[in-house]
Amino acid sequence: MKAVIKGSEPVPVLLTPDTTAGAVVGLVPGGSTIEVAEVITGEQSLWAKLALFAGDIQLLRSDTQQPLFGYIAAQYIVGGLETAETQVRVGLSVIYQRDSANLAVQAGCRFFSIIGHVELASEIKAAYPDAIVMIRPYIDIRGALPSAEYIISRLNGARDPGLIYTGINEADQIGQGTGDIRKRAQLDVDVAQRIKAISGAVYAAGSFSMGTPDFTNPGVCDEIRTYYAPHYNSGLLWWDNHLYSPNPSHIYREDIQTPIWNGVPQVVVEHEWYETRWRFLFTRCGFDPNSTSRVVSSETGLDEGSVGGFVAHNSTNDDVVAWCKRFIQIEALPLVLNGVSYPSPFVGGAIFQIGEPTNWAGYDMTRYLNALRDRVWLPTKSKIYIPIVNH
Repeated sequence: MKAVIKGSEPVPVLLTPDTTAGAVVGLVPGGSTIEVAEVITGEQSLWAKLALFAGDIQLLRSDTQQPLFGYIAAQYIVGGLETAETQVRVGLSVIYQRDSANLAVQAGCRFFSIIGHVELASEIKAAYPDAIVMIRPYIDIRGALPSAEYIISRLNGARDPGLIYTGINEADQIGQGTGDIRKRAQLDVDVAQRIKAISGAVYAAGSFSMGTPDFTNPGVCDEIRTYYAPHYNSGLLWWDNHLYSPNPSHIYREDIQTPIWNGVPQVVVEHEWYETRWRFLFTRCGFDPNSTSRVVSSETGLDEGSVGGFVAHNSTNDDVVAWCKRFIQIEALPLVLNGVSYPSPFVGGAIFQIGEPTNWAGYDMTRYLNALRDRVWLPTKSKIYIPIVNH
């Protein structure tokens, strides 16, 4: 898209969005018309991403030999900038509590991951048919895989066709590396097949933790390709991955690495290691972008080791809203494989958590609900509120 620079004074072009002084790479005269490659959500504002050229040749970064871009803040552009329309949702993970769920739906949240309360998940879906509701069972087995029958019993028989069911969580029952992935997949496939027969509902497999699976390990990718990919590709199951930011600024990074994969350099944008880690499923593990299956995240948000979530970082409303907008933006980016662009298969993510203000106090999103209501959810959602009651 084209944009016009305000006024008559030159404006700075920066090497990265929201960077500090000293990273100015050039100036653009006021009144100039520029070609915006993409609108980027920075920590505090939107930025126009510009390809940098010498004549007709796009400049390359000296360190990676990848295309070089510059960034101009929205404040310098006539009319500002608007992000592209997207269907990606960001919502909340609710631990047990109906009262917390009511606060969220009243604020306009329409993507949920409910932990340990199957009835509540069904009640939300019944009251808000447009909501996307995931349900994680509480599993009291540790150190061993439960049976498919056990998981389905913990899901109250998985009889609600409107829910997205999940199974084991992270490494609570079994590891997430080679060997264990095969066992996890066999259980996930079994559960998915049974739920499909019971109610036709979606089952989202995996629920892998932050920073996993290890997509740098060819053995891990081989097992995912063998045991998960055929069933994602056939439409039997979806994929669930926990996609936390490892620190407050990481989600805004756009630096590129070119690790060698299968003997050739593969371009990896920094956020693919955490917030959009699911992309490796398609670039390294044989997932088909044409599948009807989709990708979700039952846990997302901020989770810095030894610190915690947004509350533990004293994040402001502005910080949280900016993170949400950036999350939506990068999850919606097209998936490019072998030069072909496909729509993002990502549906939405649930920020962890509300409902447990004591044990998970550093992650308690309650204080941010009003800001999320006014600046993330209600601008595009119905304001009708129906209290969730026990039927």
